Amino acid sequence: MIVGIIIPSNWDENGLIKAVSIYTSDEKEYLVQPDRLSEELLNHVHQMVEASGKVHQRPDGRRQIILSSYRKKTEPFVEKRGQVCS
Repeated sequence: MIVGIIIPSNWDENGLIKAVSIYTSDEKEYLVQPDRLSEELLNHVHQMVEASGKVHQRPDGRRQIILSSYRKKTEPFVEKRGQVCS
């Protein structure tokens, strides 16, 4: 399971978000593989989630998760430096 904030990772030519990543408190980014479940995350950008799924490393070295489930978290995201983001 990974916990982090949903951030945009790809946009279309009109500036609409096409894909998202999950950014964790230890500064790791997990690209979310596009599928039906990941499309739901497009509505939750900048919110914190707990996500489960299969994590692998892509040929370009970036981490990717194939979601099996997720849930929104209500607690604030706390960075290592003690700053709180919501």
